[in-house]
Amino acid sequence: MIKVAHLLTSNKYGGAERVAMDIIKGLRKDVSFIYLSPQGPISESLKQANIVADTFQLADIWSLIKSIRSFQPDLIHAHDFKASILANLLFPKISIVTHIHQAPAWQTKRNLKTLMFLHTARKNKKILYVSDWARESFLFHSKLRNTQVVHNGIDFLEIEKLSQQTGAAEYDLLFVGRLEPVKNPLRFVRMARSLSDILPTIKIGIVGDGSLYEVLAEECKQIPQVTLLGFRTNPYPLIANAKVVISTSNSDAFGLTMIEAAALKTIPFAPNLRGIADITTHIGGQVYLDEQDCVQQLVRLYTTDVESKRAHHSISKSSLQSFSLDNYLKEIRHVYHAANTM
Repeated sequence: MIKVAHLLTSNKYGGAERVAMDIIKGLRKDVSFIYLSPQGPISESLKQANIVADTFQLADIWSLIKSIRSFQPDLIHAHDFKASILANLLFPKISIVTHIHQAPAWQTKRNLKTLMFLHTARKNKKILYVSDWARESFLFHSKLRNTQVVHNGIDFLEIEKLSQQTGAAEYDLLFVGRLEPVKNPLRFVRMARSLSDILPTIKIGIVGDGSLYEVLAEECKQIPQVTLLGFRTNPYPLIANAKVVISTSNSDAFGLTMIEAAALKTIPFAPNLRGIADITTHIGGQVYLDEQDCVQQLVRLYTTDVESKRAHHSISKSSLQSFSLDNYLKEIRHVYHAANTM
């Protein structure tokens, strides 16, 4: 049985962590896995999913080396740039698959980060990207011959099951994501304030945790229509009960939450950014140009039944099926097999 170590440098639950956990749960009958990351809130999610895990500290790389030596993986599946560079520098004799879940602005320019990633990426068995834009926006993408786009897979049956938990509140507008600058939740609060001035009875929720939590808590005190809900292990009942789930990200290569919302018949709204906008358009969601345009679209949506029904109707079930978890796991299994035999 092949042994694979998933390596992540984040200690909180997010899109990349969700993908890694889905792969482990979906393939663990055929593959022996370990999940390696810094200690943090992710540990509880891993425990609930019965996933074998170990922790390390970025300030103490020796702890990671010991974990890898103990597990002796055939393959390291490194998620995102920092984990990829770390794996390549520390474990040059182990086969590595890098999985890029984002499209940060810095990768479009010549700098130390892009040059370092180009140097290490060439050594990988495969570089996986979650979208065409994530790959194309890397300045040196044409110099890499080992890349492949694999859209994230989603377990729609599991999401549907989790969404049926009773007692969740209903919100007209919901933000679900890490409360970090890249997700720009402060933009969401600004739009929430504008909407509240126009529609005083609107109910707005924010699901998530992160470094901006306290700042948002202070901002939300001034907007009674907004409820800061904190981190939820299972946000799906809230997503299913919401009319709209919105992203305000500065950068998002894929847009996992947009697909999950659409699957639960909630309207996804995404900013006009390559990656997340491409995916949202593909599944029939709404894309906004800027804050003013978003507020205007939402006001029309909430005040016109016809447009609301039309927006719901436009979400394509056939489009959602292109993100089937079964198909995704088949692709990942093939990548593992190929990397282990090269």
